[in-house]
Amino acid sequence: MIYELEIKEETDEEIIDAYLYYERKQVGLGEKFLLQLEIYFKKI
Repeated sequence: MIYELEIKEETDEEIIDAYLYYERKQVGLGEKFLLQLEIYFKKI
């Protein structure tokens, strides 16, 4: 059975905030964060 992961709007906003935070710390770090998040979501 295939499931679909739904991201609530509040969570989406937190992900964007985290992305921006990491990008401010180091250029490209936000992208690494999103990549790791995507990998993690695929495992769920």
